[in-house]
Parts: sequence; structure tokens; C-alpha cells
Amino acid sequence: MGSLYVNALNLEETGFVQAITSHRLDSQSDRRRFYNQIRLEPEQFVSCHQVHGNKVEVIFRSPETYPLPLAEADAMVTNQVDLVIAVFTADCIPIFILDPHTCSIGIIHAGWRGTYKFITTEAIQSMQKHFGTNPADCLIHLGISIQQSCYQVSQDLADQFERHFGPDVRTSDNKLNLQTANVQQLVNAGVPFESISISPLCTACRTDLFYSFRVEGESAGRLVSFIRLLPNSY
Repeated sequence: MGSLYVNALNLEETGFVQAITSHRLDSQSDRRRFYNQIRLEPEQFVSCHQVHGNKVEVIFRSPETYPLPLAEADAMVTNQVDLVIAVFTADCIPIFILDPHTCSIGIIHAGWRGTYKFITTEAIQSMQKHFGTNPADCLIHLGISIQQSCYQVSQDLADQFERHFGPDVRTSDNKLNLQTANVQQLVNAGVPFESISISPLCTACRTDLFYSFRVEGESAGRLVSFIRLLPNSY
């Protein structure tokens, strides 16, 4: 039987992190297989109560000291080795951040609301403030999410995004490109464009592998995306 996840290869190839998005985990058996494959336990994961905002939680301590889930936030950053920080998505973009120079990481849950509120900018600025990150040193991966071809929104929302991010984020028939809006935030923050990778996989097109709220509605499960600094990263 095959793996139940997709790797963020541009980050993992550094040897500093484990960075993964799960496939659908529809059964208890699937969940057991997933955790066995990644060699982690569910209790090791730290997550936030996601509210589609732009708050970033900074984690300085080991997971045992935190009530789970954490307070309301849609991004987490840390420099703690072996701490697993995770977000849950079903069309929204999981964004992975690695700064190999300061050995710090971040993960973002970026839906249209968080994107519009510049959550990606907030996460980079938080890493600059707390860990001394230089955005030019960062490696980024935009993980599995809904792609523009499947993400038609209202005229009003498309117009709002165009005013915020320019015409490249929408089509004439109001299909929104959340990836472009978040890449723009990263580049404007100082991350080199060539240091950013984007998954081409679409949650709405591949409901055989992934969950999609746009396709499945309230019954959709959630993909888990996580990143952790490996013990040998320092």
C-alpha cells in the first residue's frame, strides 16, 4: 500500500525539517497507517483554533506545556527542535516556511480571508521579530490546495482582491488565485521568488486523494499539514 502523504520536497531536501501534507484519512485504519508512516504520534502535534484571521502564534516551549488546541490563530512559528506544528485544510493553502540560517520554521493556514488580511506577511514579520530571520534566507512551499481553475468567487470578492493584489489574482470570470496573492506577499516581504515552490495539485479536482470543502461541503474532512525541525538541524 502506498504512502498517505505528500512531502514539501524543497524544504525536506535541506535535511533540516520534516514537512508533509496528508492524503484523505477517512478511516481509523488510514489514520493509524499515516502516523506509522511519518513515525509520529498525534499527541506530538501542536495546532491552533483556526478562525480565518491573521494572528500568528509564537511557540517558544515544548508541546507538553501547551493546552491543545492553542488560542485562536491561523499561523504558528517556532525555533523549537522536534516540535510538530500543524494546520488543517480542505481547499485553503498550507504554507510551509523554513529559515535554515536561524533554524526556525512556520506554518500558515491561508484561506481567502487570511490571505486578504496578509497573514503570510504577518508570519514572516513574526519570524523576523522573534528569531532574527532574514526573509532572503527563507525557503517556502505552498502546499496542496484549491487551484484557480476551480475557485470561482463573487464579483465583489474578486474586485476586492484585485484592489489589494492587482489584476493577476483573478480572471475575467472571477476565478481567484490565492497562490499568486500569497506569493506576492512573500516576495514583497523579501523572500526570493526562486525560493518559493507551489504544489500543482488541486483539492477540488482530486477528491479521490484530498478533501475539498468547495466540492464536499460540510461533510469534508481536513488534511493535516505539519512541519518540524529535525533533531540534527542545529
